[in-house]
Amino acid sequence: RRVAARLGQADPLADVDGDGVLSTIDRDATLAAVLGRGVVFAAPASAARDSWLRLPCLLPLLDDVHASLGGRSLAIGRATPRELTVHVADDQPTGPQQLVVRVAGREVFGALVDVF
Repeated sequence: RRVAARLGQADPLADVDGDGVLSTIDRDATLAAVLGRGVVFAAPASAARDSWLRLPCLLPLLDDVHASLGGRSLAIGRATPRELTVHVADDQPTGPQQLVVRVAGREVFGALVDVF
């Protein structure tokens, strides 16, 4: 309720996407978290092989997080309620590939990432 009542205001404690202002994105992400669903806010447009990707997120469940890139599973480096870090393998094929994040079997994010 706090987020919905304060849309457009600055509130660093309730601002889940980190932009400094409470918006409908914060409201929707908070609702998803209350319902036990995860939200990933963004992914880099490109990634180097043998590198780590930092994904800002809101994850209420940390024990069942899976990520894949181009259909290949990614190693989870760190999963916290506000950040997911995944490793792109050194033998990952190059070119545009679909990044998918699932929490408890439910897809919560998908985006194209150009691997180089």
